[in-house]
Amino acid sequence: MEQEQISRRDFLRRAGMAGAAATLGAGLSGLLAACGEDEATTNSAAGSSAEPGSSIQTSTSVSAGAEKGQPIKIGIVVPMTGPLAEFGAPTEYLTKKVRDVTGGKLVTKDGKERELQFIEKDSQSDSNRAAQITGDMIQNDKVSLILAEGGPDSVLGPADQCEALGCPGLFCNLPWTAFTYGRGNDGKTPFQWTYACTVGTQENGRAALDAFERYAPGTNRKVALLYPNNANGIEYSDMKTGIPPLLEERGYTYVMPDLYPPGSEDFTAQISIFKKEGCELLMGSGVTPEFANFFNQAVQQGFRPPLMSNGIALLFPSAPTAIGPAATNLICEIAFHPTFPYRSPLTGQTCQEMCDEYEQTTGKQWQGILNAIRLYEWAIDVLKRADNVEDPASIIEAVKVTKIESAAHPIDFTKPVGDRQRPHPNVHVMPVLPGQWQKGKGKWPFDQVIVGDGGWPELGIPIGGEVLGMTYGN
Repeated sequence: MEQEQISRRDFLRRAGMAGAAATLGAGLSGLLAACGEDEATTNSAAGSSAEPGSSIQTSTSVSAGAEKGQPIKIGIVVPMTGPLAEFGAPTEYLTKKVRDVTGGKLVTKDGKERELQFIEKDSQSDSNRAAQITGDMIQNDKVSLILAEGGPDSVLGPADQCEALGCPGLFCNLPWTAFTYGRGNDGKTPFQWTYACTVGTQENGRAALDAFERYAPGTNRKVALLYPNNANGIEYSDMKTGIPPLLEERGYTYVMPDLYPPGSEDFTAQISIFKKEGCELLMGSGVTPEFANFFNQAVQQGFRPPLMSNGIALLFPSAPTAIGPAATNLICEIAFHPTFPYRSPLTGQTCQEMCDEYEQTTGKQWQGILNAIRLYEWAIDVLKRADNVEDPASIIEAVKVTKIESAAHPIDFTKPVGDRQRPHPNVHVMPVLPGQWQKGKGKWPFDQVIVGDGGWPELGIPIGGEVLGMTYGN
């Protein structure tokens, strides 16, 4: 497995560089020039000025007759199609919201009024394409900043391109261990151009374990581990920084078959192993189609543990909805929720208000990847504070000292490295709480209920219900 992990990580790192290598002939001076257009450009804007350590103001105040500056272009890379498309589903809503609340203008620290443009690109849930389109935006569209989220396969390539081409990049919604170790980093050496405000593999694991340990009837503490052979699964199954050492530390035993090929439809072999070993708990990180196939086959074949969790698929309400009543009480990870006590410094909305508006605007149930609002909040705060937004080095200096409020938990890069939330110079870790998809009490089939604190009791976030066992539709 270790050989497989090294090979996969090396492949991802090199894939992230491939798009850049093909077009480096233009020279770095050309890469950093502030010019160029793109047919997919969406005009948006930023909040008002904020000094280091302060929050962004909700509205933009533009002085009459302010000198016009060059537009600022921000490239956004998210999966809008493919198996990871649910990560990109809120992007259109979030971008439009930023445009609506700010009016399309940004006054930078030099007093110039600048148009802010977002260029959105679909990674198609493919790591190679994610790298390619990032390189294109940096070199051809001349973006000043890259934002990306959607798991390792949508982030590692863009992050590597930013490092290769000297473009600041901000990232979220992937394990921080993938962001660092998955790019060949030793876990200590700083990156120059890329920063992540995100969750962690073991932080996610601790949330699930918190739910397991709050289950009143108890279990035999034997965990079935189900991971795909992709960047995310490799991180979760890592024997040093993934879930196995966390389980050993907490006194659990586990059964982990070989990593399954992404897109697998038949899980009979894994189910047979889990049944034979008597596992009463499950943890995994498959996408929705994979987990739905596994779950339905497990029920049919008689593997019905009292508690099941899954990382990626169960972030979204579509997974339990697709499975139906048998999915009631599946355990999920929560990094954003209507009951969180935070407010966006950019839109002025509480978490509840943001979720309500999302449902009213889209007709869909709110979902946790609304936490990607932090990328917009973070980017605009940085652009307000940078001494010279036409200089990538000046932008990254502003990134390094970010300290702002956020609808998705405060961001503070001024905390020392080694703090619980600062495991690496380029990372700020966000808390994760355990939740369950319990039977809905309103318009939706399932409600995402917070059932523990995930080891973050100091946040004071209310627990919405007790941990309930799976019923499998009975």
